[in-house]
Amino acid sequence: MDGFITLEALTEFPVLVLLVGIITQFTKRGLDWLFSKIFNIISMPTEIISLVISVILLISISYANGALINKSTNEIFAIIMMNIVNAFIVSLAANKGYERIKSDESVIAKIQKRK
Repeated sequence: MDGFITLEALTEFPVLVLLVGIITQFTKRGLDWLFSKIFNIISMPTEIISLVISVILLISISYANGALINKSTNEIFAIIMMNIVNAFIVSLAANKGYERIKSDESVIAKIQKRK
């Protein structure tokens, strides 16, 4: 075993969701303190923090796998855009997004109740 988490394991969706969730939990309090001191923001939403972590993690994995090396500008742009779209999906899963969407307190459920 070369390491606890390998580069190949990082390309799998469940591993990404787990890592984003763990990193978000460990950095949330420190980032809230930092944002309160620098930008006078009391609390940064967890969803935004996990989205930024997802984007950074996915682009880093693409770079480490060589997906951004020796490519044209159009290809690099497409890869980065795919990573951003995928980051939304990973972030949503890490924040239990599906459960929020399907719960009785979700915005969708409230709209459906009004009809």
